[in-house]
Amino acid sequence: MFNRTRCVVLCGLALLLCLSAHASAAPPKEKRASPPDLTRGGVRTNIPDWNLGATGARGWIFGLDFDTSDARQILVAEVDEGSPAHGVLMSGDVILGVAGHKFSRDARAEMAQAIAAAESEAHEKQGKTGELKLLVWRDKAVKSVSLNLATLPPYAATAPFDCAKSAAIVVAGCRAIAARGFHEGALDAPVRGDNWDPSVSNSVDALALLSSGDAQYREILRDYAHRVGPANLDLVLREGLYAWTWGYANLFLTEYFLATGDADVLPAITEYSHKIAIGQSEVGTWGHGFRVDGNNGTLGGYGAINQCGLVCWMSLILAEKCGISDERVHNAIALSRQFFSFYVGKGSVPYGDHPPYWLHDDNGKSGAAAVAFDLLGDHAGTQFFSRMATAAYGEKELGHTGNYLGYLWGALGASRAGAPAVTAFLEQQRWYYDLARRADGSFFTNKRDNYDWPMTGVFVLHHALPLHTLMITGRELHAENQLVGSELQEVMRSGEGFNLGPVDTVYAAKTTTQLLRALSDWSPTVRTRAARVLVAHKDEADKIVPRLIRMLRSEELATRIGACMGLEAMGGRAAPATELLIEQLDDADMWLRIRAAFALTAIGSPALKAVPELLSRCTLEQAADPRGMEAKYLAFALFRADFVDQIPPQPGLISQSLEGVDRALVYPAIRRMLASDDGLGTMSMRSIFRTMSVSELQPLLPSIVRVANETAPSGEMFAQEIRVEALRFMAQNQIAEGLPVFIEYARTQNGWGSKTKEILPLLQLYGTQARVILPQLKELHQLWKKQDAASGETSDGATREKTKAEVAAEVIRAIEASA
Repeated sequence: MFNRTRCVVLCGLALLLCLSAHASAAPPKEKRASPPDLTRGGVRTNIPDWNLGATGARGWIFGLDFDTSDARQILVAEVDEGSPAHGVLMSGDVILGVAGHKFSRDARAEMAQAIAAAESEAHEKQGKTGELKLLVWRDKAVKSVSLNLATLPPYAATAPFDCAKSAAIVVAGCRAIAARGFHEGALDAPVRGDNWDPSVSNSVDALALLSSGDAQYREILRDYAHRVGPANLDLVLREGLYAWTWGYANLFLTEYFLATGDADVLPAITEYSHKIAIGQSEVGTWGHGFRVDGNNGTLGGYGAINQCGLVCWMSLILAEKCGISDERVHNAIALSRQFFSFYVGKGSVPYGDHPPYWLHDDNGKSGAAAVAFDLLGDHAGTQFFSRMATAAYGEKELGHTGNYLGYLWGALGASRAGAPAVTAFLEQQRWYYDLARRADGSFFTNKRDNYDWPMTGVFVLHHALPLHTLMITGRELHAENQLVGSELQEVMRSGEGFNLGPVDTVYAAKTTTQLLRALSDWSPTVRTRAARVLVAHKDEADKIVPRLIRMLRSEELATRIGACMGLEAMGGRAAPATELLIEQLDDADMWLRIRAAFALTAIGSPALKAVPELLSRCTLEQAADPRGMEAKYLAFALFRADFVDQIPPQPGLISQSLEGVDRALVYPAIRRMLASDDGLGTMSMRSIFRTMSVSELQPLLPSIVRVANETAPSGEMFAQEIRVEALRFMAQNQIAEGLPVFIEYARTQNGWGSKTKEILPLLQLYGTQARVILPQLKELHQLWKKQDAASGETSDGATREKTKAEVAAEVIRAIEASA
């Protein structure tokens, strides 16, 4: 189960990393840290230990995050009693190589491949055990040791299809899951009186057992299903991480019913599905938890968390396949489809309600999206995300809660592109799977961020793909989505050269011609990598810009989008392309229009002639764009100085000055964006308080009051930014309509990202006017004072910041003393 407090911290860190990755242009050249020589007094760093395959040992391997390509030694950290390594390896040993030779490349991968070779060679020779020979440094001397491993056949070329090794892994993995059982987590929590909270990993392990189709697990699965889905299940929507646990529980229950026909779980599926649907946000997303009354009708906290949201959506799709007829569920499915469809063709599904992410797959979300779209029969969504998932074979170790979710949905998503695609995907992963597989058939990788995810169910599901037992493992695949031949080769090429280091060394080594060619790739990831590196080639702009202009006239959409990104990278040197970029604003494709706008922003002053057209487009109502996504992104190009997807980041075209801009065009655009359903969109309007006078802002006052008073229903983590700016503006100008808004903000602002202590002192700017809200402020002060007393929180005035109650007390005294 999740460590709830730590999860909040980690997710915030992950989001910051996500946004900084969007914002970065050509990465700075940084010197890579060198691995310590453990045989000469070198000391391990604080990186988790890795499982060392079926040896029964775990070892520390030097790495930069998950990049272990520089490692040539493995420090043995622990050895399981009774395992093949027991009595042969010791904690503190340093493994220097295999088969009589020192490691010559990534020690982690080379060790894994040696383990697989020892297992398969013995199998081919019909031996009972396989001999793994290791070079070990111990007691200041190098010696050779041998471990005897159980035999396994080699992977078939078509693995996991028609593969004896994959079949054996399913059998052993299921045996390990059954032996472990489902007794961890909160399975023993009461069904009534407290929320039911089954663990994610238990549900995934249960799905793995179910995927095997093995009758011997029928009773254990029935028992688990009836415990997770009792007939009297009565769920209560409230704050917490329930979108994760309920989503995966409902996914298991729906798959269980479809596989077994056990109608006893239908009441629970109905209850889970109905409550999940009710807890959906207004824009079709879910967060760590659900939309509840305590969060003013929003998801609260960070807002949308798309990894768990995709699983909630998927479980509702399967609930309808189970025969559940519920209008709320049906509408929730449609709303999520609208939300996630926006990312088709643009990039991978991001963390929340954010711009498309530049990686092929971020924490498994492309894979999960491919499965969900395929379950709906949506071929456009399936084809795009299954290709993204397949091309992400080198990105699987990323993930802020470890790589559990990235691995879980990676192969499942690639499988929606057909058997050849998932075979090609898994071929790149085989060494990793062999390193994770333990002697008892279970799987574990490493422990990261205090998460101790059991990986067995994840890898069993992948090896069980040929059985097509479950909906998520291909029970209803659509042949028209299959990748074969040159198309598959192209997708695999798009994933080449991904590295986890701070510098994209592969693309940095490409020539200008190669980078320009990459800008025409089908993959948004390839285009982004090329554009970021192209920034460093501005000194060649005189040659590059004409070539990009020719690309902008191409009939291929990907080429034109890539040309816009390349011109954006050239900045002001791309001015000769201004007129042609303005022409793109009338193109039929929304993303091309948006990328053209970003390129115009990067050009700067010569592109100001595009402002009237951009402002006009910000106010267009389009049936195909009900959320006004185009308006939001064009507003980023116009008003926001720190949009997270520009290459490199640029000031908005009119973020510094509105001189010469027609106010008749400005006002409607601002009003629309201040009413945006996304906090990231409203945040883009902060610059108006710098570029417009008080008299110019007066006609916008109703919109300013509203945006200060109401949290946007999505993008909650950013929504407070515009609210604070609006409150500051009203306080500085003593606008009476703002006084009750201060109280409402202080009363309802959720704990994450709260600016209450920042905005309360602004009330002093009102002077005596603020006395009208003193009764409400004193009421809040007493409430916060009680909360401080209950938590034992007080300020010593020196080492800790003041509490809300203490800030409120100071503000009350200042208002009472005002003349």
